[in-house]
Amino acid sequence: MSIRIGFLGVSHVHAPGYVHELISHGKTTEVGFFEPDDSVATEFAAKFGLTRFETAEELVVQCEAVIIAGISSDHVGHLELAAKHNVGALCEKPVAINESEIARIKKAILGKKGVYMTAFPCPYSPAFNRLVNRIEAGEIGQIVSICATNRGTNPGGWFTEKEKSGGGAMIDHTVHVADLLARLLKKEPKAVTAITGNEIFSQGYEDTAILTLDYDGGEFATIDSSCSRPPGYRTWGDVMLNVVGTKGVIEIDLFAQEIDVYRNEGKSHKMSGYGSSLNKLMIDEFVEAIVGDRKPLTTLEDGLAACEIALKGYASLKAPGPVPV
Repeated sequence: MSIRIGFLGVSHVHAPGYVHELISHGKTTEVGFFEPDDSVATEFAAKFGLTRFETAEELVVQCEAVIIAGISSDHVGHLELAAKHNVGALCEKPVAINESEIARIKKAILGKKGVYMTAFPCPYSPAFNRLVNRIEAGEIGQIVSICATNRGTNPGGWFTEKEKSGGGAMIDHTVHVADLLARLLKKEPKAVTAITGNEIFSQGYEDTAILTLDYDGGEFATIDSSCSRPPGYRTWGDVMLNVVGTKGVIEIDLFAQEIDVYRNEGKSHKMSGYGSSLNKLMIDEFVEAIVGDRKPLTTLEDGLAACEIALKGYASLKAPGPVPV
Protein backbone atom coordinates (compact mmCIF):
# COMPACT_ATOMS: atom_id res chain seq x y z
CA MET A 1 0.00 0.00 0.00
CA SER A 2 1.32 3.42 -0.98
CA ILE A 3 -0.01 6.61 0.63
CA ARG A 4 -0.41 9.53 -1.80
CA ILE A 5 1.07 12.58 -0.05
CA GLY A 6 1.29 16.20 -1.16
CA PHE A 7 2.76 19.38 0.31
CA LEU A 8 0.61 22.37 1.19
CA GLY A 9 3.29 25.03 1.30
CA VAL A 10 7.05 24.45 1.22
CA SER A 11 8.35 27.76 2.61
CA HIS A 12 9.29 26.26 5.97
CA VAL A 13 12.96 25.39 6.51
CA HIS A 14 12.02 21.79 7.39
CA ALA A 15 10.12 21.09 4.16
CA PRO A 16 13.19 19.79 2.23
CA GLY A 17 13.97 17.34 5.02
CA TYR A 18 10.47 15.92 4.85
CA VAL A 19 10.77 15.42 1.09
CA HIS A 20 14.01 13.49 1.56
CA GLU A 21 12.32 11.20 4.07
CA LEU A 22 9.33 10.56 1.79
CA ILE A 23 11.43 9.83 -1.30
CA SER A 24 13.16 6.95 0.47
CA HIS A 25 10.18 5.81 2.52
CA GLY A 26 8.77 2.94 0.47
CA LYS A 27 5.13 3.38 1.53
CA THR A 28 4.45 6.81 0.04
CA THR A 29 4.01 8.43 -3.36
CA GLU A 30 4.79 12.15 -3.69
CA VAL A 31 1.89 13.75 -5.58
CA GLY A 32 3.29 17.27 -5.76
CA PHE A 33 3.05 20.57 -3.93
CA PHE A 34 1.23 23.88 -3.70
CA GLU A 35 3.24 26.99 -2.86
CA PRO A 36 1.98 30.55 -3.47
CA ASP A 37 5.46 32.13 -3.46
CA ASP A 38 6.74 31.84 -7.05
CA SER A 39 10.44 32.07 -6.19
CA VAL A 40 10.18 29.43 -3.47
CA ALA A 41 8.09 27.18 -5.72
CA THR A 42 10.48 27.44 -8.67
CA GLU A 43 13.49 26.54 -6.55
CA PHE A 44 11.66 23.68 -4.82
CA ALA A 45 10.41 22.16 -8.09
CA ALA A 46 13.87 22.35 -9.64
CA LYS A 47 15.53 20.74 -6.65
CA PHE A 48 13.12 17.87 -6.09
CA GLY A 49 11.39 17.42 -9.44
CA LEU A 50 7.91 17.59 -7.93
CA THR A 51 4.86 18.96 -9.73
CA ARG A 52 3.56 22.35 -8.65
CA PHE A 53 -0.23 22.64 -8.45
CA GLU A 54 -1.95 25.94 -9.18
CA THR A 55 -4.33 25.75 -6.22
CA ALA A 56 -4.26 24.01 -2.88
CA GLU A 57 -7.58 22.27 -3.54
CA GLU A 58 -6.41 20.82 -6.86
CA LEU A 59 -3.61 19.12 -4.93
CA VAL A 60 -5.63 17.98 -1.91
CA VAL A 61 -8.28 16.13 -3.93
CA GLN A 62 -5.53 13.89 -5.35
CA CYS A 63 -4.03 13.06 -1.96
CA GLU A 64 -4.70 10.77 0.96
CA ALA A 65 -2.52 12.90 3.21
CA VAL A 66 -0.71 16.23 3.17
CA ILE A 67 2.26 17.78 4.90
CA ILE A 68 1.57 21.42 5.74
CA ALA A 69 4.89 23.27 5.63
CA GLY A 70 4.18 26.79 4.39
CA ILE A 71 4.14 30.08 6.26
CA SER A 72 2.47 29.80 9.65
CA SER A 73 -0.46 32.10 8.83
CA ASP A 74 -1.51 29.68 6.05
CA HIS A 75 -1.75 26.66 8.38
CA VAL A 76 -5.32 27.26 9.50
CA GLY A 77 -6.72 27.44 5.96
CA HIS A 78 -4.76 24.40 4.85
CA LEU A 79 -5.93 22.37 7.86
CA GLU A 80 -9.53 23.36 7.14
CA LEU A 81 -9.07 22.25 3.53
CA ALA A 82 -7.61 18.90 4.58
CA ALA A 83 -10.50 18.33 6.97
CA LYS A 84 -13.04 19.28 4.29
CA HIS A 85 -11.71 16.51 2.02
CA ASN A 86 -11.06 13.98 4.82
CA VAL A 87 -7.33 14.04 4.14
CA GLY A 88 -4.83 13.36 6.93
CA ALA A 89 -2.41 16.16 7.76
CA LEU A 90 1.00 16.62 9.36
CA CYS A 91 1.23 20.32 10.21
CA GLU A 92 4.37 22.33 10.90
CA LYS A 93 4.50 24.37 14.07
CA PRO A 94 3.26 26.69 15.31
CA VAL A 95 -0.05 25.21 14.25
CA ALA A 96 -1.78 28.57 14.83
CA ILE A 97 -0.60 32.14 15.47
CA ASN A 98 -3.54 33.58 17.41
CA GLU A 99 -6.56 32.57 19.46
CA SER A 100 -9.03 32.96 16.60
CA GLU A 101 -7.04 30.52 14.46
CA ILE A 102 -6.99 28.03 17.32
CA ALA A 103 -10.78 28.26 17.51
CA ARG A 104 -11.12 27.73 13.74
CA ILE A 105 -8.88 24.66 13.82
CA LYS A 106 -10.74 23.13 16.74
CA LYS A 107 -14.04 23.66 14.94
CA ALA A 108 -12.75 22.09 11.72
CA ILE A 109 -10.82 19.11 13.06
CA LEU A 110 -11.20 18.21 16.72
CA GLY A 111 -13.45 15.18 17.06
CA LYS A 112 -13.21 14.47 13.34
CA LYS A 113 -12.13 11.00 12.22
CA GLY A 114 -8.68 10.95 10.61
CA VAL A 115 -4.99 11.45 11.36
CA TYR A 116 -4.01 15.01 12.22
CA MET A 117 -0.51 15.49 13.59
CA THR A 118 1.74 18.32 14.70
CA ALA A 119 5.30 18.23 13.32
CA PHE A 120 6.96 17.75 16.71
CA PRO A 121 9.96 15.44 16.10
CA CYS A 122 11.38 15.67 19.64
CA PRO A 123 9.00 13.15 21.28
CA TYR A 124 10.46 10.52 18.93
CA SER A 125 13.96 11.02 20.34
CA PRO A 126 15.31 7.80 21.94
CA ALA A 127 17.16 10.02 24.41
CA PHE A 128 13.96 11.79 25.44
CA ASN A 129 12.11 8.51 25.82
CA ARG A 130 14.93 7.18 27.98
CA LEU A 131 14.58 10.31 30.11
CA VAL A 132 10.85 9.68 30.51
CA ASN A 133 11.47 6.05 31.49
CA ARG A 134 14.03 6.98 34.12
CA ILE A 135 11.79 9.62 35.64
CA GLU A 136 8.80 7.27 35.69
CA ALA A 137 11.00 4.67 37.38
CA GLY A 138 11.55 7.15 40.21
CA GLU A 139 15.30 7.68 39.71
CA ILE A 140 15.18 11.37 40.62
CA GLY A 141 12.03 11.36 42.72
CA GLN A 142 9.34 13.94 42.06
CA ILE A 143 10.11 16.69 39.55
CA VAL A 144 10.67 20.06 41.20
CA SER A 145 11.77 22.21 38.26
CA ILE A 146 12.90 22.04 34.64
CA CYS A 147 15.26 24.41 32.86
CA ALA A 148 14.79 24.01 29.09
CA THR A 149 16.23 25.61 25.97
CA ASN A 150 15.48 25.74 22.27
CA ARG A 151 17.80 28.43 20.96
CA GLY A 152 19.25 28.98 17.53
CA THR A 153 20.17 31.48 14.86
CA ASN A 154 17.75 33.99 13.40
CA PRO A 155 16.05 32.24 10.43
CA GLY A 156 15.09 35.60 8.89
CA GLY A 157 12.64 35.88 6.01
CA TRP A 158 8.96 35.39 6.76
CA PHE A 159 9.81 33.97 10.20
CA THR A 160 10.36 37.56 11.37
CA GLU A 161 7.25 39.01 9.68
CA LYS A 162 4.60 39.02 12.41
CA GLU A 163 1.62 38.85 10.07
CA LYS A 164 2.99 35.59 8.65
CA SER A 165 4.71 34.04 11.67
CA GLY A 166 2.73 35.42 14.59
CA GLY A 167 5.79 36.92 16.25
CA GLY A 168 9.47 36.17 16.59
CA ALA A 169 11.57 33.77 18.61
CA MET A 170 8.95 33.11 21.28
CA ILE A 171 6.23 31.64 19.09
CA ASP A 172 8.68 29.83 16.83
CA HIS A 173 10.82 28.09 19.45
CA THR A 174 8.62 27.79 22.56
CA VAL A 175 6.20 25.21 21.23
CA HIS A 176 8.65 22.30 20.87
CA VAL A 177 9.74 22.51 24.50
CA ALA A 178 6.24 23.27 25.82
CA ASP A 179 5.14 19.97 24.31
CA LEU A 180 8.03 18.07 25.93
CA LEU A 181 7.21 19.61 29.32
CA ALA A 182 3.60 18.45 29.01
CA ARG A 183 4.82 14.91 28.33
CA LEU A 184 7.20 14.96 31.30
CA LEU A 185 4.88 16.56 33.84
CA LYS A 186 1.70 15.03 32.37
CA LYS A 187 -0.18 18.30 32.77
CA GLU A 188 -0.37 21.81 31.40
CA PRO A 189 0.85 24.85 33.38
CA LYS A 190 -1.58 26.95 35.39
CA ALA A 191 0.14 30.25 34.50
CA VAL A 192 2.75 31.71 32.16
CA THR A 193 5.06 34.72 32.48
CA ALA A 194 7.39 35.89 29.69
CA ILE A 195 10.15 38.41 29.17
CA THR A 196 11.26 39.31 25.64
CA GLY A 197 13.77 41.60 24.00
CA ASN A 198 15.00 42.66 20.57
CA GLU A 199 18.47 43.89 21.47
CA ILE A 200 20.33 41.46 19.20
CA PHE A 201 18.86 42.58 15.87
CA SER A 202 16.93 45.67 17.06
CA GLN A 203 13.95 45.00 14.80
CA GLY A 204 10.20 44.91 15.43
CA TYR A 205 10.14 41.27 16.55
CA GLU A 206 11.49 39.61 19.66
CA ASP A 207 14.82 37.84 19.16
CA THR A 208 15.16 36.79 22.80
CA ALA A 209 12.52 35.26 25.04
CA ILE A 210 12.38 33.56 28.43
CA LEU A 211 9.15 32.01 29.68
CA THR A 212 8.38 30.80 33.20
CA LEU A 213 5.65 28.20 33.57
CA ASP A 214 4.02 27.54 36.95
CA TYR A 215 2.14 24.31 37.69
CA ASP A 216 -0.35 23.04 40.23
CA GLY A 217 1.75 21.18 42.75
CA GLY A 218 4.46 23.83 42.93
CA GLU A 219 6.62 22.71 40.01
CA PHE A 220 7.95 25.33 37.61
CA ALA A 221 9.83 25.39 34.34
CA THR A 222 11.73 27.93 32.29
CA ILE A 223 12.09 27.97 28.50
CA ASP A 224 14.80 29.93 26.69
CA SER A 225 13.43 30.24 23.16
CA SER A 226 15.82 32.92 21.90
CA CYS A 227 17.36 33.40 18.46
CA SER A 228 20.57 34.26 20.27
CA ARG A 229 23.15 32.27 18.33
CA PRO A 230 25.53 33.98 15.86
CA PRO A 231 25.49 33.43 12.07
CA GLY A 232 27.06 30.11 11.20
CA TYR A 233 25.73 28.43 14.34
CA ARG A 234 23.09 25.75 14.10
CA THR A 235 19.57 26.93 13.27
CA TRP A 236 17.99 23.87 14.85
CA GLY A 237 19.14 21.33 17.40
CA ASP A 238 19.65 23.16 20.71
CA VAL A 239 16.92 21.36 22.65
CA MET A 240 18.21 20.73 26.16
CA LEU A 241 16.47 19.85 29.42
CA ASN A 242 17.79 20.07 32.96
CA VAL A 243 15.30 18.19 35.11
CA VAL A 244 15.62 18.66 38.88
CA GLY A 245 13.94 16.15 41.16
CA THR A 246 13.73 15.57 44.89
CA LYS A 247 16.36 12.80 44.62
CA GLY A 248 18.59 13.94 41.77
CA VAL A 249 19.07 15.72 38.47
CA ILE A 250 19.06 14.51 34.87
CA GLU A 251 20.38 16.61 31.99
CA ILE A 252 19.69 15.78 28.36
CA ASP A 253 20.70 17.12 24.95
CA LEU A 254 18.28 15.70 22.39
CA PHE A 255 20.69 16.28 19.48
CA ALA A 256 23.96 15.17 21.01
CA GLN A 257 24.57 12.44 18.41
CA GLU A 258 26.07 14.60 15.70
CA ILE A 259 29.20 16.04 14.18
CA ASP A 260 29.32 19.82 13.73
CA VAL A 261 30.42 20.87 10.24
CA TYR A 262 31.34 24.56 9.83
CA ARG A 263 32.13 26.07 6.43
CA ASN A 264 33.93 29.29 5.60
CA GLU A 265 31.76 29.74 2.53
CA GLY A 266 28.64 31.54 3.63
CA LYS A 267 29.66 31.13 7.28
CA SER A 268 27.39 28.12 7.36
CA HIS A 269 26.92 25.35 9.84
CA LYS A 270 25.52 21.89 9.29
CA MET A 271 24.82 19.04 11.66
CA SER A 272 25.97 15.67 10.38
CA GLY A 273 24.02 13.32 12.59
CA TYR A 274 24.96 9.73 13.27
CA GLY A 275 22.07 8.87 15.59
CA SER A 276 18.38 8.37 14.96
CA SER A 277 16.68 10.64 12.42
CA LEU A 278 13.82 12.21 14.35
CA ASN A 279 12.21 13.42 11.12
CA LYS A 280 12.23 9.86 9.80
CA LEU A 281 10.67 8.52 12.99
CA MET A 282 7.99 11.24 12.83
CA ILE A 283 7.20 10.62 9.16
CA ASP A 284 7.05 6.88 9.84
CA GLU A 285 4.53 7.52 12.62
CA PHE A 286 2.42 9.68 10.30
CA VAL A 287 2.29 7.02 7.60
CA GLU A 288 1.71 4.12 10.00
CA ALA A 289 -1.06 6.00 11.81
CA ILE A 290 -2.83 6.51 8.47
CA VAL A 291 -2.36 2.88 7.45
CA GLY A 292 -3.52 1.64 10.85
CA ASP A 293 -6.26 4.25 11.20
CA ARG A 294 -5.09 5.09 14.72
CA LYS A 295 -4.19 8.06 16.90
CA PRO A 296 -0.58 9.25 16.37
CA LEU A 297 1.95 9.98 19.11
CA THR A 298 2.01 13.72 18.36
CA THR A 299 -1.51 14.98 17.76
CA LEU A 300 -2.86 18.27 16.50
CA GLU A 301 -4.24 18.83 19.99
CA ASP A 302 -0.65 18.71 21.30
CA GLY A 303 0.30 21.46 18.87
CA LEU A 304 -2.66 23.62 19.84
CA ALA A 305 -1.84 23.26 23.55
CA ALA A 306 1.76 24.33 22.91
CA CYS A 307 0.55 27.32 20.88
CA GLU A 308 -1.66 28.38 23.79
CA ILE A 309 1.41 28.60 26.03
CA ALA A 310 3.30 30.80 23.58
CA LEU A 311 0.28 33.05 23.12
CA LYS A 312 -0.17 33.35 26.89
CA GLY A 313 3.48 34.39 26.97
CA TYR A 314 2.68 37.30 24.64
CA ALA A 315 -0.36 38.19 26.74
CA SER A 316 1.80 38.29 29.88
CA LEU A 317 3.97 41.03 28.38
CA LYS A 318 1.04 43.42 28.87
CA ALA A 319 -0.20 41.96 32.15
CA PRO A 320 0.81 42.94 35.71
CA GLY A 321 1.62 39.32 36.57
CA PRO A 322 1.42 35.70 35.39
CA VAL A 323 -1.36 34.95 32.86
CA PRO A 324 -3.59 31.94 33.58
CA VAL A 325 -3.59 29.20 30.98
